Order: sequence, then C-alpha cells, then structure tokens
Amino acid sequence: MIKHLAPASFTLLEKYIGPTKASLAQKKARLIYSSFTKSAVTSSYPLTIQLDCFDRKIINHSNVFSRDKLDIGTRFFLDYIPQGDYKTILDLGCGNGIVGIKAKINNPNAKIIFSDESFMSIESARANYKNYFEDQADFYWTNCFENQSENSLDLVLCNPPFHLGHNIEDGISTQMFTDAYKSLKQNGIIRVVGNSHLAYQLKLKKIFGNSQIISTNNKFIICESIKK
Repeated sequence: MIKHLAPASFTLLEKYIGPTKASLAQKKARLIYSSFTKSAVTSSYPLTIQLDCFDRKIINHSNVFSRDKLDIGTRFFLDYIPQGDYKTILDLGCGNGIVGIKAKINNPNAKIIFSDESFMSIESARANYKNYFEDQADFYWTNCFENQSENSLDLVLCNPPFHLGHNIEDGISTQMFTDAYKSLKQNGIIRVVGNSHLAYQLKLKKIFGNSQIISTNNKFIICESIKK
C-alpha cells in the first residue's frame, strides 16, 4: 500500500514483473497489483557514464542520486573546489564520489574521506576513486558523519539532500553541518552548495558563527564557514 508512486515506478513494474494496476484510493492510499508474467532479466546496473568534466568514466550503482547524469548543483560546485594545504578532506554525503575525486585532483597530497548513508553510494564512490587513484581513501557508510573523530578534518565539501521522499527535509543539512563542525580542526573550512532559497549561509552562521558567499548563479549558492 502506498500514497506516492512516481509514474516511472509503474513503468519499471510493468517492465520487470508484468501488468500493473492501482486500486481506488482509500484515505489517499492505494494498493498496487502486479501480475508476474516476465522472465528473468539482466540488471542494467551498475551504470557506466562519461561526464564531460572528467576524463574517465564514472560508475554508478542503483539508488545513487542523479545516477545517469551529473546534477546541475554538483556541476556548479566542481568549479569551486578549493586548492590549498589541506591534509584531510571529507566529501560529506558523497553520492558517487565526484566531489571528493575533484578535491583529490585539486589537492593530490590530501587524504580523502567519503561518507554517505547509502551503501550503494559508498560502493560507487569506492569504485570511482579506485579508477582514478592508486592511494587509499576512507569510506564511511553512516548517517551524515556522526560519532566520528573530532578535530580531525581540514576541509568538508557538501551538497546536502533537502528532500526525504516527497517531503522537504531541513534536519539532514543541520546534522551534516553540526557533524562537520565537530570533526573540523580549528580554522577548518566547510564549503557547501545548495539551492539559493535554502539559505544555507544563514544555517552555517548559526552553527559556526560566521559564513560567506563564495559564488551564486540563477539557482544555486556556494557558501563556506570557518571553525574558529
């Protein structure tokens, strides 16, 4: 029984199971019926895609955000990944690891850390990092970056999710920023991209006591804060 199901989900059910229909709604919920008529099929995952801003192909397992293309927020963010004397860099909510890989390209001597609540995202990031670099990165399958070492990071890069299912979710970014604050060293930096209307610069200022806008376009804002 469900309340929300995207049209593409019906297409997938038809493709892999068989004829699919929905019952009449009861209190906004429907039952979905699928009749099994299909034979076994080979999974199309993981996907391998070529992005114009990377010279090697990217591997995406299923359930990775924007798995068949580069989302526009990340594309904007990639032009503002800093270079500097960073020894430890965290790609927080890493997805397929594109941001962390760009950070490593810009900072070849840095140790890169990836974290995400999605196991398939972590596996995608692991495969992509191995495809680019010979050294070892650290991977954490965890909620945000909770219960990790304090005062251990120089730079945190983050493109927070702001939807939980069909709902706009404010708490995820708050925990991400709070976890980042705990794990950053003094004078460590967090740099964030998000839709302009989310006003992450204000949220960061409440947690870090400071924030500044690095760049904007017609949809996104990139901002950062320093742990004092």
